[in-house]
Parts: sequence; structure tokens; C-alpha cells
Amino acid sequence: DAYPNPFNPTVSLRFALPVAADGQVATLRVYDIMGQRVATLIDRSVTAGTYIARWDGTDSSGRVVSSGSYLFELRVGDLVVGSRKAMLLK
Repeated sequence: DAYPNPFNPTVSLRFALPVAADGQVATLRVYDIMGQRVATLIDRSVTAGTYIARWDGTDSSGRVVSSGSYLFELRVGDLVVGSRKAMLLK
């Protein structure tokens, strides 16, 4: 879940990982509407459980991004296990 949606300036992303994810690398990335990677929020080994990640509307260099739709993609290992879209309004 992405909340609030639309957001300004921060969005929270809640996700749950099953036991099968234990020890695998989870990656949560933010993409713009053109499919360009904007930021990586999580890139580490995980255990089963519920997580909340927050994105403050900045890119990987710390620059504030423009208003628009953004896609959040969660991968565990090589599998895409979820994606959500949220809109940043300024």
C-alpha cells in the first residue's frame, strides 16, 4: 500500500514478505512515468515480516523531483513481488 496517495512531500509504502524471502535481497525502487529509475529505497537482505519504507520525493542525488506519477517496484531475488503507483502533488 502507498499512503497517502496523492502525497506531498512524503509517501509511506507498506509491504509484507513471506518466510520464503528469508535471507534474500529485497529491492524497492522508485521509477518515473518514463520508466527511468529515480531512487532505491531498499536494497538489502531481508527476513519475513512487515515493513514500511518512506520516500521523500527526492532522487538518488537528493534533488527534489517534479510533480507526477511514480511507480514503486518491490523485488525479492529475481522476482517482482509487487508494484504500486502514487502521485506526487506540489
